[in-house]
Amino acid sequence: MAILGKNSSSPKGEFGSPRCHFGSPTGQNAGDFPSVRPTVKALVSAFLDYAKREYKADQYKHFCRAVKWVLEAGYAGLPANDFSPKKLIAVRENMIASGRYCRKHVNGYKNRIVRMFRWGVTHEIVTNADVVPFLQAIENLKKGHRGTRENPSRQAVSKDVVERTSYSQQVQVAGE
Repeated sequence: MAILGKNSSSPKGEFGSPRCHFGSPTGQNAGDFPSVRPTVKALVSAFLDYAKREYKADQYKHFCRAVKWVLEAGYAGLPANDFSPKKLIAVRENMIASGRYCRKHVNGYKNRIVRMFRWGVTHEIVTNADVVPFLQAIENLKKGHRGTRENPSRQAVSKDVVERTSYSQQVQVAGE
């Protein structure tokens, strides 16, 4: 994904982010110029810079996968303030149609997208504060939703397997 490129040579990117590659028209922070209408792509870039610093690697990868769906749906150039529940539902439908994810993953990715917009409001990248409650109003998919599947629940490991694992670790430690 081009958004996840290497550090830029400039000390600060758009919105003060050190790794953001998409310069604002003014070269300043969005909060300094309320007339600037940052795009969804700019929000994604700034958020992923933040997420890379603040979340563990596996959580960061989930954010990358979630926001990739937003960009692939063609919303990269859309002003972030104009992202709506219908657009999020369309993104979610694309996830379902792909067949890649179980229902819980689709819900998790939808919630991560909402979290990104909430972060954008907090950092004044998204200046329409109504975006977040509207996106939060979209309910998670319920069990049995058409087109989704359920992953089997995890089973407990048998006591025998635990004992064999513990014994083999003890043997390895003793043999070192």
